[in-house]
Amino acid sequence: MNQIMSCIPVGSGWYIQVLLPDGKLQWVPCVGSFQEAIDDAVRWKSEKGETT
Repeated sequence: MNQIMSCIPVGSGWYIQVLLPDGKLQWVPCVGSFQEAIDDAVRWKSEKGETT
């Protein structure tokens, strides 16, 4: 599971910076409500580049 580091509102979505389990920081673009964006970012996998 990723850790949320910061969030930036952008248009109708969010850019959420997560700390991946391997220690890397990654910006994840998300759409929808804030809660949906957080849920997607926490589950985001860098090797696939998408949520699971």
